[in-house]
Amino acid sequence: MVNTINVHAQFNGIAVDIIEALIQKGYASNRTEALRYALFECKHLVEPVASDRAVWQAVMENSAKKIWDNKKDDDVWSKY
Repeated sequence: MVNTINVHAQFNGIAVDIIEALIQKGYASNRTEALRYALFECKHLVEPVASDRAVWQAVMENSAKKIWDNKKDDDVWSKY
């Protein structure tokens, strides 16, 4: 399944300059494409590099452990 979000955003200052420059230089033909291009260029900021993949996997697996493995919640829900 492909995730989709719709965004209405207002930009000013340097953001507008960057968007317009991407269009003028031919990287994008419109503002939507310029934003997609910019986001794609930032992809490396949120995706771990291959050497860090095991570390990130462990972090992700343990990140919500405190919340989901909560003995208090088990006690409360077992009363129902």
